[in-house]
Amino acid sequence: MLAISLNKAHYTPVGIRENKEVSVNFPTTEMAEQTDYCGLVSGRDQDKSEIFEIFYGQLKKAPMIKSCHLCIECKLHDIYEMLSNDYLLERSWLVMLMIAVLHVAK
Repeated sequence: MLAISLNKAHYTPVGIRENKEVSVNFPTTEMAEQTDYCGLVSGRDQDKSEIFEIFYGQLKKAPMIKSCHLCIECKLHDIYEMLSNDYLLERSWLVMLMIAVLHVAK
């Protein structure tokens, strides 16, 4: 099981809810500029699928970044709304993922 927190205003939770699958990729330091860009620009506004070379594993709706040393294919388990007096937490989803497959670079 893997838990991630996502801002409610971001586009990522929409895709996770629709596809019920997601990948978690661990980039190298050499990928910092591209990954930073991906975090700053919304998928609502721009298609970011061409930034990295991607591949698919067992899950056909969870693209992974080929140059990452570790990629995790996950299936959606559940999404919980964060309830808090803290402004940042109250705008977040807690996304619970079941790990399906690990891909480790050789």
